[in-house]
Amino acid sequence: LVAIGTLVGYDRIVGGGASVDRATCMAVVYFAARALDQRSPPLNVLAVATACLAVAKPLSVVDPAFALPVGATLSILLTIPLRRSLHLPRALGSLIGLLASSVATEIALLPIGALFFSRVTFAGLGLNFAAIPLMAIVQLAGMALVPVALASMAAASAIGYIAPLAARGLIRTAAFAQPVPVLTFRV
Repeated sequence: LVAIGTLVGYDRIVGGGASVDRATCMAVVYFAARALDQRSPPLNVLAVATACLAVAKPLSVVDPAFALPVGATLSILLTIPLRRSLHLPRALGSLIGLLASSVATEIALLPIGALFFSRVTFAGLGLNFAAIPLMAIVQLAGMALVPVALASMAAASAIGYIAPLAARGLIRTAAFAQPVPVLTFRV
């Protein structure tokens, strides 16, 4: 329940927006189910949250900003049983899991990208290995900045230096696909 309150508060602080509202809704559905001791599989949580979002805004189902994260989340959740069945060492399992999730996501998002953008790409398969850790650094640094600043301005300055470095790195990862045009093409 504390997590629900924190998420809703965060949603309001950052000003909402469709993507933040969707993510908050999905997390609230998950945590509410846990609070009610409903330990259903994550796919059920995704289905309920997606249904709630579709009922609230029926036209969102034809919005790429709705279809892309739902498709990506679905594909990642579908790879969990495969990743668990491999019984690999943690570091290798994480790399294989990232690759499996990237492949599944590319496959799931291929028709969505083709339909909405008349473009398909396979660049994400390699770029995710840099983009995901860099995005984690950006998000964690951004969330830590204000609380750390209350305790130490020197530490906050260091975090304030790290976050934009990671953000620039994240933006620059997209440039790696430009020299290899076969990774993205029009359909």
